[in-house]
Amino acid sequence: MRLFISFKTTPYEDELFSVENKLKSEINSMKMISDYRGMNDVKWVEADNLHLTIKFLGEVEEKLFENIVRTIGSTIQSFNSFNFSIRGISGFPDPKNARVLFFSISDGSDCIAQIMRSVDSSLANIGFDLEKSYVPHITFARAKSKSINLENAKWDKFFISVEAKGVLIMRSVLTKEGPIYSILKEFDFFDK
Repeated sequence: MRLFISFKTTPYEDELFSVENKLKSEINSMKMISDYRGMNDVKWVEADNLHLTIKFLGEVEEKLFENIVRTIGSTIQSFNSFNFSIRGISGFPDPKNARVLFFSISDGSDCIAQIMRSVDSSLANIGFDLEKSYVPHITFARAKSKSINLENAKWDKFFISVEAKGVLIMRSVLTKEGPIYSILKEFDFFDK
């Protein structure tokens, strides 16, 4: 099973997808891709697949699943629901030479990073590798062959407020059309 851990949130995907569609037009018209080859150089994330990842686990043997469930369940018990904001775009490895394009997180990113570190540390205790960094973000596109310069992008300013209500263990099945995600287990934050 190919698994990842993400946040359970109030809906934001449709609103964010409309921002993504505006960015598609801009990136196409501005030709911000070095050695531009058209929109086929960019793989866009569908609205249903926009998510805020806590940790990507990769291929996991089914016999480990219950141990992962117990670990995540006990780890998130100390966290409460919280709000965060989505605003702005950026890219990895940097905005001038972005191969991964993402929506930036503000107002709540410290809480997100704290949860990421806690989950990461707990899963390391059962054999998963620790992450090298914690940058809360929502990926919306990947450049297939060339980088994209986002420095001169003139997108409409946007601000989306979201409530993080819990954690999801997600399965990802890769297909030619793109990944198909399904929820395997839900955990709610325990508000005090």
